[in-house]
Amino acid sequence: MCVVDAAQTDDVLFGASGIAKNLSVGHTVMLCPTIAPQDVERFAARFAERGIACIDAPMPGGPARAANGSMSLMVACCDAVFAQHSQLINDLSTKVFRTGERPGRRLCAPRPHGPVGQRHRPCRGRRPCSRFFTYARCCGR
Repeated sequence: MCVVDAAQTDDVLFGASGIAKNLSVGHTVMLCPTIAPQDVERFAARFAERGIACIDAPMPGGPARAANGSMSLMVACCDAVFAQHSQLINDLSTKVFRTGERPGRRLCAPRPHGPVGQRHRPCRGRRPCSRFFTYARCCGR
């Protein structure tokens, strides 16, 4: 689903006319808005309680990149869900970055002005990442 923020995501999923009530075990929801990790984790937890998988896949780039076909996806989901939906994911973007297996952990990019190889702190003050400066797979595993 592609919306602007966490409030819209919550409304589309769980509001009065939300789609979540029509989903059942085995379904998958792909969240494409760039929202806070704790919001993604909250949505993913609500789905997990019902046996519904969640793919965290924001599409950074805005209208200009959408228009020229250069959108990228930062994907966080378990390997099995990624494999199950890899055709769709690759159809949506030719630039797919696997950033972890836990939805909500895809915003763990290093500080933009740090030197290459610098260790960084993952999002939301969690423990330092053991991997070096890299965008894809920087943390969450």
